[in-house]
Parts: sequence; C-alpha cells; structure tokens
Amino acid sequence: MVQRQEMEERNGMESQTEIRENDLGLRSWEWPKADDDELSSLLKFDGGTGGKIQQLGVALLATFGGSSWHSSRSHGTQINGGGLKKKIRFWAIMTTPIKPEVLKSLPGSWVCQFYDDFTDPATLSNNYFHPFGDSHWRENPANKWKWDAYSNKEIHWDFTCSSIIKDNEGSRLRTCVYSDWFHRIDRLATKQKFGYGYYEAKVRFKGAEGMHAAFWILPDSIDDSRVYPPGPIPGGIEIDVVEHRLMDGSRRRIDHIGNTATHWSGYGKNHQSAAYKEINIPRGGDQWCTYGVLHDASGIKWYWDGQLVNQTIVNSSTPAHIYFSTEVNESGGWAGMDMSSYGTRTDPAGYVECSRVGFWTLSSGNLHSQTREPNSLLQMPADATGKEAKL
Repeated sequence: MVQRQEMEERNGMESQTEIRENDLGLRSWEWPKADDDELSSLLKFDGGTGGKIQQLGVALLATFGGSSWHSSRSHGTQINGGGLKKKIRFWAIMTTPIKPEVLKSLPGSWVCQFYDDFTDPATLSNNYFHPFGDSHWRENPANKWKWDAYSNKEIHWDFTCSSIIKDNEGSRLRTCVYSDWFHRIDRLATKQKFGYGYYEAKVRFKGAEGMHAAFWILPDSIDDSRVYPPGPIPGGIEIDVVEHRLMDGSRRRIDHIGNTATHWSGYGKNHQSAAYKEINIPRGGDQWCTYGVLHDASGIKWYWDGQLVNQTIVNSSTPAHIYFSTEVNESGGWAGMDMSSYGTRTDPAGYVECSRVGFWTLSSGNLHSQTREPNSLLQMPADATGKEAKL
C-alpha cells in the first residue's frame, strides 16, 4: 500500500506528532549535489517501520538535522547536509506492507521479511535477477532455450521481457512474452531466498495460446540423486503457487483456471510431483487475485483470495527464490499450439503482472526464514474443479 503523507505547513509540534503517528521517522539520508529541481528524485531515506519512502515531492517546508525531522512555519527553512544548504518544500510517499488476510486468521505474530509493491523504479536491479542471464543480443547462444518447429522460431530467454509498468492503474511488475526474430521469454527471481513462512502475491494474467505464465518458488538446485518419499524433502522442492494457460493441450480454452503443484527429486528419471490441481480462478485469470502458500514443516497449503484450495505433506526447509515467469512451448503441447508472433515488447500477447509480493514469518520462531542477507483452517471452496489434490 502506498500512503501519500502530505504535510501542510503547521506549527512544529503538530507536524512532528503527525510524523510520529504515521511512522515516518527519519533513520538515514544522503544529500547529493544537485540542482533544486533534481532534489525530489535524488534524495533518499528509509521510513521507521520497515517501510520505505520511495519518492519526494512538494508540500512541506522542513529542516533535516541529524536523524530528526523538524517542521517550520518560516519560508526561510533550510536543509543542511554535506556542507550544502537548500530551501525545499516536499512530501513523502511511503510503502507500507499490507498484512495478508490469511495471516489475520492464523495464530501467532507474523513479521514481514520481504515486500515489494514496485513503486521504486530501481527495484528490478536491486531486488531481482534473471537466472538465465541478462543479455538481449541475438548472437549470444547462451540465451537460446529451444527451437519451435511450429512457428519456425527460436525461443530465447530475454531480460527485456520484465519491466515496471506505471499508468493510471498504478505501478506493477510485468513479465511478458513477445516476438521479433525470436520468441522472447523470461524468468525473474528475487535475489533473496526464503524458507518456511507465508508467501503471497497479487497477480493477474493475460494468456496466449502456446505459452504459460506462473508465480512460483524454486531453490538454486534440487537434489536429483534419489527418489525422496512425500514429506520433508532435504534436497529442495519447486512450489507452483499458480500456473496459468489460455488453452490446454487439446486447445480447449481454460483461461478461467489455474493450477497448483509441487515437484522434487529433480526433473529426470527420479522426478516426483504432488498436489497438481486445476482450480477455478476467482473472477477469471485476467482479474487481480491474491495467491499464497503457507509452507512449514508439516507441509504446504495453497490460498487463493484467502480460501484454502489445496494442500500436501511435501515440504522442504531449503531456501528458495520467488519467481515470476513466462514460457513458450516447444512446437505445441501443454498450452496448445504456438503462435507465429506474441506481439511486441510494448504490446505483448501474454504476460503475468504483479502489483505486490511479500514473505512473512512467525516471530515466535515456529517458522523460520532463511535469506541470503537480512532484509532492510478454511473449507475447500465448492467451485474448485479439475484433478483432485494428491498427498
């Protein structure tokens, strides 16, 4: 949730109280050398409760001094830093994590370990990476995934498929598929890794035949040396929070359906899977829906729009990345026949969009988050359809 705190010019006590009540304590800040009209985009600082102040604009005359925020009624107010003194009016936009509805119904105190609403233009470079590389060049063979005989085009991994979209709907992540001389797809993953806890994202899809999109969780590697029985898996697992297709392999339109699943013991001869289930998406795949999984030592529970839709005893404490991805079939298959073109990068035929994503753990320590670095039960719905969950 983005809160715009517009501070009108009042006496110092009123403004300071308002700032404290809205948890806008100033913890750190930097003062780049810039012209006055550049200050709003270059000045950066953190909020006081784990949220992050993303932008500055014009609203309040104020003075920064050390780590405090002081207001003033005088139009001669100055900001002092690095030997510079500037006069400025400003407002702050602060990102505050939204607590998932699912966690409100579960016992314990839940702590947000990671949260992104994609209002920061730098979030893709700061918080995410492309596991298959960030090259866009045609001559780079490392980007080639497969060749699609049906459309007579190569399928390439391409970082340009992922971008931040800002329009009258707000800010959101888009990971798309598009075509030029190749079909271009992407996997975008968080730099941080997470273990047991609750994962949730608000997502919508635009489907196209021959491709699928997903919000899922995957570790750096999965042990394929043996077949592990269902239950705790020491070698890591893939969790498909939601996968979406426009059509299935028989070219039947299924854009109102998504599926869940989990996979382990690799993707070769020892491959195992559970909890595959096709489920009606609330309001349809092209509408916003919250998709989440509660992953702990007892198993995995899938929640779509706050309702429990699937579960399994399979679980793993191996830390994993959060993924958003698009993929095109190789010469047809699971998602129907491939198209000759998937549109342009600015007007793609298919994508997954996310307006917010987060990860929470129990502060009591019953669930444990494992990260690369520290970060600054309900009834099954009656309309669930398709294959029943296993295990």
